Amino acid sequence: MSPKLDLRELRSPPRLQLVRSQRSLSTSNLWVSSPIPTTSDALSMQPPPLVLSPPTRPGSYTIDRRVLFCISCVLTTLCSGGLILGFGPFYTTLVAEHQWHELCDSPGVCPKQELRLQYTYSTSFLLLSAANVVFGLSIDIIGPRVSALLGLVLAMLGNVLVSVGDSSVLDGAGIIVGYGLIGMGGMGLFLSSFQVINLFEAQGIPCSIMSSIFNISAYVYMLLKLPGMTRHHFFEGYAILVAVCFCVCFLIYPAKNIHSAKERVRVPGVSCYIPRPRKPTLLLEGLQRTLQSGDLWHFAFYFGWLSLVFSFTGGAIPSIIAKTAAANVAKADVYINYVFPLVSNSTFLFAPIVGHCIDTVGFRRVFAGCLFLTQLFLLTLLVPVLEVQLVGFLFMSIAQSSLYSLQFAYIMICYPTRLYGTLQAFITAASFLLCSLNYGINTIAQTYLGGDYTCILLFLGVPTVLLYACQHHVREMIEDEECHLVYEDDAMSPLPV
Repeated sequence: MSPKLDLRELRSPPRLQLVRSQRSLSTSNLWVSSPIPTTSDALSMQPPPLVLSPPTRPGSYTIDRRVLFCISCVLTTLCSGGLILGFGPFYTTLVAEHQWHELCDSPGVCPKQELRLQYTYSTSFLLLSAANVVFGLSIDIIGPRVSALLGLVLAMLGNVLVSVGDSSVLDGAGIIVGYGLIGMGGMGLFLSSFQVINLFEAQGIPCSIMSSIFNISAYVYMLLKLPGMTRHHFFEGYAILVAVCFCVCFLIYPAKNIHSAKERVRVPGVSCYIPRPRKPTLLLEGLQRTLQSGDLWHFAFYFGWLSLVFSFTGGAIPSIIAKTAAANVAKADVYINYVFPLVSNSTFLFAPIVGHCIDTVGFRRVFAGCLFLTQLFLLTLLVPVLEVQLVGFLFMSIAQSSLYSLQFAYIMICYPTRLYGTLQAFITAASFLLCSLNYGINTIAQTYLGGDYTCILLFLGVPTVLLYACQHHVREMIEDEECHLVYEDDAMSPLPV
């Protein structure tokens, strides 16, 4: 009698099972030396025979997040688009040089000259918004380092144009375009620097610090008032400084976007590594999903309108101060060259407080507080007393600190991090469209209202009141279904195999 057949022996041999550390690179993103699978449960619990670290690119190195954050803050202070906010000293420098004064019949600043001066600031702010769109997308497609370097090239060109520009050549196009390129190029560096914030677990305070540096940059142009300083020498020297910052940025900025907190991050260093461009279609699909709710549309209008308020008033305040001071020219110069830029750009004093409020009381109350401070600021400009307007500059500083902290913290915390640049591009595209109203508003104010800004300020203030009714659209955190809209590899990939 034949022995009893064990049916288990007829089964196929056990399938080869790969331990987790031995999966292919495409599925696990781990680097191993042996592709040989294990057939035993005992062996599967042991590490593979030899595990190698990912091969690093020549010249690359790791850098501590605190060191990277500090260097990014220094570079941003020197080269961010916030430089254009120091328009007061630049305004008086152009007036002292009699730029566009050939359009006037009187010895003082006439409406035609004032209009060109306003165009200088309006154009720079408009290009600043355009840069948010361009560099917001480029950061998601080609990474922060390449985006920052491209921005610094534009900033160098802008400084050269401002140094050689004159109103007698092409109606001052060199000054206007150059000043705009300084802001546009600096925004590429500024937005790229925000990738460093993703290295921190608690992002509210680092985000507020970085956003406040945008306004600290405005203090740089107060150096135009140093004895013996000329526009030509200042901006020529600044072009050289931007070139130095270009080299530092090349050495220390990460090549790819950062999506998780970590103590150290690998950067290309002296390597000319350029990341593989991401497909814009993936970004657009994520944007379309995000736009299905009305909260992003609300934030786009909110940010765009308040940007219009600050862009218009930032260019008009030197004229408002001069009219308020009347015959007291010396006092007007002090307010325009020093008091206004110092107080209105002191956002760094309030940024940590705003960041703390975001972390503790939430976005909704910060949104409402920013609206209220903006309204107080507009009201003070209607009072023809310099001391009252000085208080308004303080309100302006706190409001801007809140707005720019919201611009970055709200997008980074309440929306997918992999859509950061794309969403910034959408938000600032709305800002670009609304800020383009500046040309019409300035023309109306100078041509039809005789330089009186009362009606204009009231017009700017009405929508800020209506926005209180939209507070229910403000998020407090990211929606669960949006957490994994777009996938991408790590911030600094190793050499391909």
